[in-house]
Amino acid sequence: MTQQKIKIILNSNFYDKRSIKEALKDYKGICTGKILNDKFDVELNSNEHIDNLEGEFCNYVLGLIKHR
Repeated sequence: MTQQKIKIILNSNFYDKRSIKEALKDYKGICTGKILNDKFDVELNSNEHIDNLEGEFCNYVLGLIKHR
């Protein structure tokens, strides 16, 4: 089984740390992840290939922000 490892660079003008942390918790059944630095670079790791994991994660975080 190949591990999928994705690095996402999120723009701090649109995203906030609180929402990213919440999304990482919500996604724990799908993948693990962490915020790499203060610029909101995020790393996602999954034990299986998930199509468009990066896009889905970013959209999910934006949805959390919108509903605050």
